[in-house]
Amino acid sequence: MSYDAYTGPMQYEVWELRSRNLVGVYDDEQDAVALVRRLLLDGWSADDLILGCEDELFNVEDLPPSLTGSTLVARARDGGVSREPRTV
Repeated sequence: MSYDAYTGPMQYEVWELRSRNLVGVYDDEQDAVALVRRLLLDGWSADDLILGCEDELFNVEDLPPSLTGSTLVARARDGGVSREPRTV
């Protein structure tokens, strides 16, 4: 199945790893990354955060990789523009 055939959005989730709490859910990656950027500016550690996405129509291995640490910081700097192609 191609992603273009699916009309519903992926959901991007921001989690805090130590407490295992969900911090926010967004339909748009840029909105989720904006939250990450705000959290980082407020002093949260990128090593304590994870950005991942969910889509019930795709196998987990076909979704973009979850980001944390320095990779998450780099995504926050580039504004949420994914540079990694999706495998579908």
